[in-house]
Amino acid sequence: MQSVNLLNQRWFNMVLFSSVIIVAVGVAIVATINLYPTVTIHHVSVQVTNTDWYNSGTFSAQRGDWFSINVQVSGGSGKLVVRRTDGSDIFGEIQSSSLVYDVNVNDADTYFVQIWTRSWPFPSDCIDLSGTIDLNRVVFSPFGYLAIGLIAMGSAGIVGSILLRRHQTIQARKLELEFRDCPSCGKRVNITERICPYCGHNILAYTKCRNCGNMYDRAKTKCPNCGAPNR
Repeated sequence: MQSVNLLNQRWFNMVLFSSVIIVAVGVAIVATINLYPTVTIHHVSVQVTNTDWYNSGTFSAQRGDWFSINVQVSGGSGKLVVRRTDGSDIFGEIQSSSLVYDVNVNDADTYFVQIWTRSWPFPSDCIDLSGTIDLNRVVFSPFGYLAIGLIAMGSAGIVGSILLRRHQTIQARKLELEFRDCPSCGKRVNITERICPYCGHNILAYTKCRNCGNMYDRAKTKCPNCGAPNR
């Protein structure tokens, strides 16, 4: 019984320690890694010469995305417009030779970017455009899922090992109430047994002195051999 309890205690300590380490690793990931990185989900390189207008093509965007526009106009100026495919504008800017803007997307929809050029007194088709148009999005990092999984698994291990240990303690206390040690041979005997099935000792009639080990009548208040009180 003692070896079993020792094995259970070692198992409990091992599981609890491992679970704490797992939770600590998950917390360390949360503390040290950017869980919400910005990623570019659509990139367009703008390299157009001798043009009077430019169309980026469509972008499928979600609410919370944003356009990062950085287009330089050489030989004149350009007017930038960001539109939905239904024709409604979400952003429009006056003529400028440097079109550098961040445009937020408030609704999930399909969008495109247009640039009209102007060069006075020269024709607009003498203008060149160069730069980039990016659609950006904040995403939840895969490391975030790993961290959540580690913290959840470690926490479950901690709670589970504590509950199991508590269950084992309750069961051990029940066994203590249901069994007792035979004062003669020391074997565990059911509380209902009067005669020890291992050595034949009358458990109710005799007791063993805890001081000298002498067996004597339980009714006596002291051990007749050494005088130790019957406790």
